[in-house]
Parts: sequence; structure tokens; C-alpha cells
Amino acid sequence: MLAERVGAWVAEVAGDTVVVAHGALSRALRAVLFGLSAPEVMRLEVPQDCILVIETGAMRWLRPHGATAAGA
Repeated sequence: MLAERVGAWVAEVAGDTVVVAHGALSRALRAVLFGLSAPEVMRLEVPQDCILVIETGAMRWLRPHGATAAGA
């Protein structure tokens, strides 16, 4: 399962890290880091034009200047 592989990788991360990945990995990473259930994971936003920043137990999207997002 993807979340298991992501969890094993997260356990090895020792410092600030930049990850470039597709939406499924983004969802799996957030599931592991925030303990989300499968239904919660499926409702996660996965925009294609933004950068997801995760730090100190919180997450936020960096969006292109002037962009807006539904539900943000």
C-alpha cells in the first residue's frame, strides 16, 4: 500500500525536505502525517498548480499570485 511505503520513508526523513510528487502521493503523505481515515483522504484538495507546505503539524497551500480556491 502506498501509505505504508510513504510512512517508512517519512520515518527516515531527518530534516527539512522538498518533495516533488503526484496527487496520490500527496494524499498518502497527508494521511500518514495527520492520521487521516480513507474517507478523509479522498476529500483532500489536490490542486495541480500549487505547492503544499507542511510544517510543525500544519499544512498550507502556496498558490499562484491572484489565484483563489474553492473552500480555501
